[in-house]
Amino acid sequence: MVFLPPRPSKNVKTYNSLKIPFQRRGFFFAHLDTRMRILEDMKFVYTILLLCVYTLQSNAQTFVRNPNVTIPDAGGLTNMAIDSIILSGLPSQSNTTFGLMDIGITINHPYDGDLSVWLKSPSGQEIALVRNNGGAGNDFSNTHFNCQNTAHIYLGTPPYTGNYQATQWLGVFNQGNNPNGKWYLKVSDCCAQDIGTLLSWSLTFSTSPCSPLSDSTTLPIIKINTTNAAYIVDEPKIPCNISIIDNASGINHYNDVPQTTLYAGVEYRGSTSQWFPAKPYAVQTWDAQMNDVDTNILGFPKGHNWIFYPPFNDKSLLRNVLTYKLSNEMGHYASRTKFFELYVNGNYEGIYVLMEKIGRDNKRVDISKNDSSSINYPSISGGYIFKIDKSTGVQNAGWNGQTLLCDTASNSQQNLYYQFDYPSPDRILPQQANYLQGIVNAFENSIRYFSPYDTVNGYRKYISAKSFIDHSLLVELSRNIDGYRLSSYYHKDRDDKDARIKAGPVWDYNLSYGNGDYLLASDCTVWQWDMLCPDNPVWWRHFYEQDTLYRQEYKCRYTKFRQTVLDSTHLNHLIDSFVQVVQVPQQKHYTRWPILGSYIWPNAYYPPTYAEEIDTLKNWLFHRLAWMDQMLFDSSCLPKLTGIKSIQPVAFNYSLYPNPAHTGEVILLHTPTNFNGTYNIYNALGISLGNGIIHASSTDISPCFKDVPAGIYWVQLKGLDASIHTQSIVIQQAP
Repeated sequence: MVFLPPRPSKNVKTYNSLKIPFQRRGFFFAHLDTRMRILEDMKFVYTILLLCVYTLQSNAQTFVRNPNVTIPDAGGLTNMAIDSIILSGLPSQSNTTFGLMDIGITINHPYDGDLSVWLKSPSGQEIALVRNNGGAGNDFSNTHFNCQNTAHIYLGTPPYTGNYQATQWLGVFNQGNNPNGKWYLKVSDCCAQDIGTLLSWSLTFSTSPCSPLSDSTTLPIIKINTTNAAYIVDEPKIPCNISIIDNASGINHYNDVPQTTLYAGVEYRGSTSQWFPAKPYAVQTWDAQMNDVDTNILGFPKGHNWIFYPPFNDKSLLRNVLTYKLSNEMGHYASRTKFFELYVNGNYEGIYVLMEKIGRDNKRVDISKNDSSSINYPSISGGYIFKIDKSTGVQNAGWNGQTLLCDTASNSQQNLYYQFDYPSPDRILPQQANYLQGIVNAFENSIRYFSPYDTVNGYRKYISAKSFIDHSLLVELSRNIDGYRLSSYYHKDRDDKDARIKAGPVWDYNLSYGNGDYLLASDCTVWQWDMLCPDNPVWWRHFYEQDTLYRQEYKCRYTKFRQTVLDSTHLNHLIDSFVQVVQVPQQKHYTRWPILGSYIWPNAYYPPTYAEEIDTLKNWLFHRLAWMDQMLFDSSCLPKLTGIKSIQPVAFNYSLYPNPAHTGEVILLHTPTNFNGTYNIYNALGISLGNGIIHASSTDISPCFKDVPAGIYWVQLKGLDASIHTQSIVIQQAP
């Protein structure tokens, strides 16, 4: 072990492996001969004490190891390359005035994506420096981790030369713990075929250390502490203790007394999302014998399956929360949500969203219980939850359906694959599996072989068209590029309660509202159901195009919701209310994860500030609604409004231009030259906003819309012959 000042800069000269700034060279030469004799005699203790006298006079102290340790190929978490270094002579507390500033590593390895690197302090605190970054790139070459306005390692590219922010926050080491003692560097290799070497590593302490993040927040705090600080993996769940701090004052600190403590199992969850540095977690609350136990978390109804979701590549933080709320307002169950700050084994992981794992009970998917006794009709007929999703994980058993994923000859033909969700694959009985498969096959065959208007054998016998329409409206509103084809849930109750299959609950909307760079994700003017190949079920487009009744129901549901749930003012209010909750905490979140303004897969847009992220979301939604209004809004679906006399269909050609219109824009009413009469403008409540006389074929009606909120309004014309003609106009906020 060598105890020396920091790695050299242009004003540092190297003598053997000892790096001494020129301004200190007098002291160095005065003691060089003595030092060399002691080293030759292997009297390390005296050397360390001597150098401590020197280095404590400088601003920084660097400890270096050159272990040249082989990294076991595919050793995983049980067979790692581990090296250690014993530090002494440092102040007894590592804090904001003197603490750990920099960690350096040099590793030769031909496939960086295999590697994870951890640093563990004498107090037992451990952080991940690197976690499977770099893909097929090679080497960490003089890689340094610090907090000096550096880019996050996740955003870097191999061979990672230079300065980076570590996967987890270095400042956790500078919270008053004693830095003296044994430090460990651990390197694991997750996969076979590539062998590497840990060549060297270093620790630098200085008077400009990496500061701890604030422990104060306006969000609840949830702390996960695994037993013996064990690493969390994807299967199996490992035991942990969970502490929840949610003070009545609305201000929470890391060291506050928790209101709730739980015993639970935790594991990574998800597929693609696992490769982001902020990990998604599945949590199952247990009793002391590791049996499931229902409990309340942050005011949610009792349950035992929970999701801790990190909105890492959704930098608005809102897309799932917003969509689930809209589904609730449409009258359907979707997971409750609540923002919180997560700490795992003492490490701040950022803003997360507490969600319920989709499951059956009277507070969630409210369908009948289906157990081992449910093998005869009608109990065998429900309830069931099944899904179309990626076949990752161990619980993915299911069956191939009758529907082809692609309906074009130019694409390979493949059947939909359905997965059991409730009862779970390990609990569903063969009789139940066969029953569910038979019902879904019958539904698919009804689409293939029978007219949509067949009241005996048509598809409406098997599904709730209303639930399918509402589900589709949210997919289309958000242009969810995973919609229909992934994370797509369905459920069915017992026949004596409701024999129809229903779509939902909605799930996984992080890649929506323009947040994607494939499948035309940012395009506001296309249908998501047209993204058929390679893996969208064909029926979503089929219903709309082939069934005129379904199409009219679809338009009327949209028109109805446009007055309430999907009203532009209401949507902006929802977004603003969520932003208000995270407005202050997001500053710490984006210090921890400095990714604003950077591409994170698969962002189509990546503005540099959080405020601009929200503006981008609102702007995309604004244009999406304008297009959907043109395609779907149908005023004939609206009820008659109080205060407006017998609205009649338009009996002659007249127009409003532009429509939709922006606030502050000139709006012209064009009428036939022979029309004489008056106009009146009404809001959705039938309240008049203004009126006037039509003098010519083109009348400016803009003054009536001055200072009105975005929404849908009605322009009513009354002729001298007492005829009444009404047309709607959409007013949108100016971009």
